Amino acid sequence: MEVLVYGFPRGPGQLPEVMNVACGPLHLKLRALSESPSFDGFDAVLLPFDTYHPWDRDGAAADRLTELHVRAGVAVRRAVTAGAAVVFIYQDCFAHYSEPGELAARSLGGMVLADLGLTACALPGPEDRLQVLAPAFEPFLRRFGISESYLEVQDSRRELQPLCRTEDRLLTGVAAREGRGALLLLPGEPRRRSLEFFASLSEGLADFRAGGERAADYLFAEERTLLQEREEARQRLRKLEDRLARFHRCRDLLATATANPGRRLPEWFATFLGMKLSPAGREEMFVFESSLGGVAGRLSLAGDKPADALLALSEDCSEPPARPGLPVDGPVLLFLSEGMPQGTAGESLRAEAREAGICLLEPVDLLTLVEENDFARTENRLAPQALVRVAVRRSAGPPGL
Repeated sequence: MEVLVYGFPRGPGQLPEVMNVACGPLHLKLRALSESPSFDGFDAVLLPFDTYHPWDRDGAAADRLTELHVRAGVAVRRAVTAGAAVVFIYQDCFAHYSEPGELAARSLGGMVLADLGLTACALPGPEDRLQVLAPAFEPFLRRFGISESYLEVQDSRRELQPLCRTEDRLLTGVAAREGRGALLLLPGEPRRRSLEFFASLSEGLADFRAGGERAADYLFAEERTLLQEREEARQRLRKLEDRLARFHRCRDLLATATANPGRRLPEWFATFLGMKLSPAGREEMFVFESSLGGVAGRLSLAGDKPADALLALSEDCSEPPARPGLPVDGPVLLFLSEGMPQGTAGESLRAEAREAGICLLEPVDLLTLVEENDFARTENRLAPQALVRVAVRRSAGPPGL
């Protein structure tokens, strides 16, 4: 049985980040969190519940969490669909420190928990005398089972199989079968015996999977048809979810970029427009060009005082460019990161910009540009002229267009 152990923390004197181990019929492959989430070809995948949560990485990966979650979530669903058992192990009292919404937004296990219609609740203290409801996991839970949190069913539309609970009948482990694969949540603490921990859990999974396979040996003819239709519907849903996730990421990352445009806007332009923003030799000013090279024009950031920024940009345009090769007659854009001022202030700003030959650009214009060119679907590259056209349209119309 091929088992991937992915993303568990390592420390001095513990297992290395990359390791292959044979334990009888088991083949364990240990891989670090820094490796790309790819779970194809494994019979079982073992993950820490708080995979990608920033508390494990001092927030260093916070800017990439959304992208990682989408990729890893797709990898988990693909592995389960292929027949793998994907297990999330929670080792700590995570429910004490995070709200359910934060768990779902910031950790891979939290996303799975929410998808199963479960929420995490804190136990008064650690529980290591768990009642085992799935015999396959009896040896593992007797040796390594300990929980400081329990699981509460909220609005689950899935058929859930309890795996273990506290003496007060609070659910601490659960499985959701999907065809020949399964998603599982189990408590556990290696207690400085990591290799034994993963081997014992993998042996329990082998028995668990075998039991599921025996139960699924006989299928009714209509059942096969319904299972096929369900899988096709799930595939369509996955495609919709992936596309929606890209729209959400486009919008959310633009909000992050407008809060700190001097640092984040070039990254957004490169990701969603395939267009390069480069410093133009003056603070808060860039030149924009296509991915193939060749400067097309200038883009300046308005900050919180767009009228002052427009005046400074107009004066700057009347002087020789500070950067060699900067086009003298190219289009000049002023990016209003906080949007167009309302009322007469906006009308005045638009009139002054037209007089100075400067085009105005709002964050919503960038989203419109993505939508008009369908860049949420593909990784195409946008011609700089399209950016200029949307800026000209913004500058010509009344506020709100």
